[in-house]
Amino acid sequence: MITLPRTLCTVLILLSTGVYGMFPDSGLPMNLASDLQQKGELVRYFYGDLDLQYLPFGALSDEIIDDLAGQDSTIGVEALFRMAIPTALASMSGKDRDLALFNILNRVSTLSGIEYYSASRERMRTLFTEVYRVKEEGSKKALPDLQFDSIPPRQEDILFQEDLTFGKNYVRNLFLYNEGRFLMQIRNLSTMWYFILPLVKPENFRMNLLIIPQENHIIFYGASSVDSASLFGMEKSKKDSFYNRIKAMQGWFSSQLEQEFKSLQQ
Repeated sequence: MITLPRTLCTVLILLSTGVYGMFPDSGLPMNLASDLQQKGELVRYFYGDLDLQYLPFGALSDEIIDDLAGQDSTIGVEALFRMAIPTALASMSGKDRDLALFNILNRVSTLSGIEYYSASRERMRTLFTEVYRVKEEGSKKALPDLQFDSIPPRQEDILFQEDLTFGKNYVRNLFLYNEGRFLMQIRNLSTMWYFILPLVKPENFRMNLLIIPQENHIIFYGASSVDSASLFGMEKSKKDSFYNRIKAMQGWFSSQLEQEFKSLQQ
């Protein structure tokens, strides 16, 4: 099978579907933008080879492809969300707005206690009981969240996470910023366990979160893949778990936006 370069594929898609529709700076083809406008959320799964169909074209998209293409995917999921920007944030200048968004993303300790809907339990369940920055993998001393006066193009942290599904883990958290877009790349540094089962080896779980501010909306795109030799017959439940992580992160970001909106109103 012939594989076309990504740039050429994108151009062909844009020519066949029209350009960007109601999200003019998002990099979404018109048909996908229309579906997102109507539904507010789109989600799909893929298995085996990397297959990203919702990824917006533009800055930082290639970094997502490079990150996820560096592993053999057992299960992958991508999700696309349309989020409203609070009025107070929308009225800020692009530079000030982007700095506010970047500092929101760096409030990693506020991930502690976030919840997701557990399909297997049919109720909301805590995802992380505790999250904080550490100096290095293996360290137990919590470091405070970072606050910035300007946005660096690249920032990397090590986080400790206590996860109700996969136990205590260390992850690398990489932030990239380019052309008004934000990318949060998360990769496990320690083995992810499911009870007594070593489910995912180091470096084999990857999550990419792309945030694209628009004039009145934010496009939130998440893509996650896991390379696991076997899911021990738990493919469906673990598939849902990986989507739930993206959904929980989107919900966390939305709630932090709301808090920022309230503080700006005061």
